[in-house]
Amino acid sequence: MECSHTFDDVDFLLKRNWFLDTQDVLSLFWELPEDIYQRVIEARNDYAPRIRDLLEFQPLPRPLKIHEVTEKDAKAEQDAKDMERERWVRAHRKAYTPPPRPRECIDDEIDAISEQLVKRRAFLEEVVALTNKTKKYLPPSQRVHLPVDPMVRDARADVQELENEFAFKSAIVEGINKTWTDLHWLDALPKDAVKRRLHSASNVAVN
Repeated sequence: MECSHTFDDVDFLLKRNWFLDTQDVLSLFWELPEDIYQRVIEARNDYAPRIRDLLEFQPLPRPLKIHEVTEKDAKAEQDAKDMERERWVRAHRKAYTPPPRPRECIDDEIDAISEQLVKRRAFLEEVVALTNKTKKYLPPSQRVHLPVDPMVRDARADVQELENEFAFKSAIVEGINKTWTDLHWLDALPKDAVKRRLHSASNVAVN
């Protein structure tokens, strides 16, 4: 309950020293608003010795005002802490740069496929240019259902096959890189409550 006393009221009581014991004095102090309490401290030389002694070491320890915490309040506080933790973890993860990953066989395979793709695409362009050069002129109305030249068809099929293989193996390497980064990131996290709550790399990775 808030104290309704003014400074003059409190000053009057303290000067007359009508308190049965020290606890009564402390109880009065604990009820005072901060501004009135500071004025009491400044006027402590006007009071009896036992009251001056209580005010000598300012500020006097005062009990915290505790309000009842409901289950809803506790959940809201925990949710806020979890959200803050998640933001911190995500920011830490995005800023993290792992050490270089050792090369594996699949890295060499992807490099070889990439080199083959460059060659096959260049070959496809040559075949298309050659077939276009050797075709006789036809008006646009007659070009709709022309059969595809077998050389162009085969060259395109080769390029498509290599592109599919490149995409498939690139997805595998992306997973390898992600796992590598996650594991090293977990080791780099500060050893605090955040790290202890992370059970695996898969449930905390940030895409």
